[in-house]
Amino acid sequence: MRHFLKITLFTLVFKCVSLFPNYLVTNTAGNSVSIVDAETQTIIGTVDDTLGPFNFPFTVTVTPDGTTAFVANRDNNTVSIIDIATKTVTGVVDDTLAPFNLPSMVAYTPDGATAFVTNEAGSVYVMDVATRTITAVVNDALCPFSNPNAVTITPDGATAFVGNDNDTVSIINVATRSVTRLLNDELVPFSQPIIAAITPDGTTAFITNENNNTVSVMNVGTQTITGTVNSELGPFDEPQIAGITPDGSTAFVANLRNNTVSVVDVATRASTGLVNSDLGPFNQPTSVAITADGTTAFVTNCGCKSVSIIDIATQTVTGVISDPFGTLNGPFWIAIIPSTSTDFSLFEKTGVTMISSTSANFSVSGKTGKDDFLTESNVFVKLSWNTPSEASFQIYRDSKLVGTTQGQGVLEFTDNNLKSKKTYTYSVVALSSGDSPISEGTLVIKAR
Repeated sequence: MRHFLKITLFTLVFKCVSLFPNYLVTNTAGNSVSIVDAETQTIIGTVDDTLGPFNFPFTVTVTPDGTTAFVANRDNNTVSIIDIATKTVTGVVDDTLAPFNLPSMVAYTPDGATAFVTNEAGSVYVMDVATRTITAVVNDALCPFSNPNAVTITPDGATAFVGNDNDTVSIINVATRSVTRLLNDELVPFSQPIIAAITPDGTTAFITNENNNTVSVMNVGTQTITGTVNSELGPFDEPQIAGITPDGSTAFVANLRNNTVSVVDVATRASTGLVNSDLGPFNQPTSVAITADGTTAFVTNCGCKSVSIIDIATQTVTGVISDPFGTLNGPFWIAIIPSTSTDFSLFEKTGVTMISSTSANFSVSGKTGKDDFLTESNVFVKLSWNTPSEASFQIYRDSKLVGTTQGQGVLEFTDNNLKSKKTYTYSVVALSSGDSPISEGTLVIKAR
């Protein structure tokens, strides 16, 4: 987890109008956090960190409600607070009670009220997310931490797991803020465990072991290691971070040393092969993030200043995130912002500012249907809304612009060629005379 040199990079922030970007990438060598536009898979700016400078930003994680991100800065012992709406650092976490010492990661309980922060110097802190304040130090008297790498919290919010450099994994009772014991690894001992990736149903976890090139399999309920992933078809080599698809069927593991990403079948606990990277070879891959719809995975390549894009269906690299201004520098971690917002961004030379998406909301109704032709069919959604005065509107499907219209009274828009049985989120945004968003209506609908 500590393989990176610190290099100075001038931060570029430029002017463009874009959809709400929903990926953030930490640049450990560049001391910056890049902003990726989801629609174009292009970096469109960097977070303004004037009020809480990044310094070897290790990881960035986003609160469950998608409003805030926290960045662990290892070299200046701070945790920066990013306001997602403005893409701006608003300050740093108040650590008066217990100063940070090599902070490495922030993880949240499912309700977003509490976070746990690992300090590689040997401690784990408890943070009140609302007040941005450290409120306690996890009691590890029973089993002291040893250079804790990262922390993961179970989907039910009851337990946290922390990987330690002394080949142990600590178990934290979230309610009592105390270590209860070490994970039982008698069957297959750990070797510098990094982080546990937990399946969405909370039953199974995969723990990467950096030193012996294995991935341990944990029964979360019994808190016991039941074996290791069979890696014959996709060997691990200094495995780092794993990502699991939302349906819990597949895991992707980044291998730092041999520049590969292993594919693991969760049900069989076996690697089925390596991601096809012919179109964009990996270079020191470190982390994997997967979109909520389970179609795409992203892998940060710390060795070549890029982020790979994987088509999950074909398990193939389709390209890399476009970085026209060269902001990526030692990309280590990528976070996907939950798609709970339809805000719009305007990036200026002096920093990143946000135009509010709504000053008033309106209702959007919809219906879905299917037109059958001789050789094919068309699944569609028809939206309708009412506007008392002449106005222009932009229509977005799953944060992608799909059409525009203008008029007064009852307006309609039909979105064609959709996937049957798929659920879509629509946003209809009213524009001012200066083309700024002034109000919006949203609708979630399942296509016929």
